[in-house]
Amino acid sequence: MERQFYQDKAKEFKKMERILKAIANPIRLAIIDVLRKEGPLTVRDLCDRVGLRQAVASSYLRKMYRIGILGFRKEGRCVFYYINNNKVLDIIDCLSQCSRR
Repeated sequence: MERQFYQDKAKEFKKMERILKAIANPIRLAIIDVLRKEGPLTVRDLCDRVGLRQAVASSYLRKMYRIGILGFRKEGRCVFYYINNNKVLDIIDCLSQCSRR
């Protein structure tokens, strides 16, 4: 019975694992925090706020986009990133409260 339960939930558990791994990085958490406070920003603006080179920021942003944490929109030559999944913010808030104990 237990094995069947795991097999039924395996895809869901893998998706949860990918989300947790994506946010289990201080730089990615900083990017999410900046976007949460300031709203959609360009890669250049995020680099300035977090102190990253553009290539590094782009890699982190791409990973979080692929998982569904972030979204983006293009305006001319600018790409604006934003938080696409607000439930991730709930996870981060929970982790933040746990880390204060």
